Amino acid sequence: PAPLEIGNYVWCDSIANGIQDACERGIDEVLVQLFDNAGLLVGQDTTSNGGLYYFNEFNVDAAGVTVDANGIATPVSGWTGLDYQNQYFIVFGDGQFGGGELTVGGEAYPGITAANTGNNDNIDSDVDGNILTSGSVGAIPNGLPFIDVLTSSTGCGDHKYDLGLVCGCPIENCYSISVIRN
Repeated sequence: PAPLEIGNYVWCDSIANGIQDACERGIDEVLVQLFDNAGLLVGQDTTSNGGLYYFNEFNVDAAGVTVDANGIATPVSGWTGLDYQNQYFIVFGDGQFGGGELTVGGEAYPGITAANTGNNDNIDSDVDGNILTSGSVGAIPNGLPFIDVLTSSTGCGDHKYDLGLVCGCPIENCYSISVIRN
């Protein structure tokens, strides 16, 4: 069967509506980790190319990964990829998230936007900011935003796992709102 791939996008939700709107930018350099259903770290990526991240046969090892002091992940047995019909936890911002805020490259994002807003799962945030990891499963760190994922039974790309972060709104990147009075 074809390999599996999951992932997608971390973005600055400048109007804080939980939906990826035009002109909202992706956020690079967010650490994203993948844990299996036993809490074993099996993959790691960092958002790049405008907030994108993916887990696939190039950065997931079912036997686990080790991370060195420079943050480089190395497979225990070799890059095996994701397992079919398996539960995983996508965890965001280890070492970057605390007190309800994610800090990347000196910029602070003071919250997570609403999860599962609207009717298009491909463009909404999938993280509930009120429910953070509790560390009760294996090595999953405490207090981080996450998504609980069940992979497909057939090979495919599932690119709908997004995280919207509250952010400041540089005037050139946001909608302008005018009020007209009679």
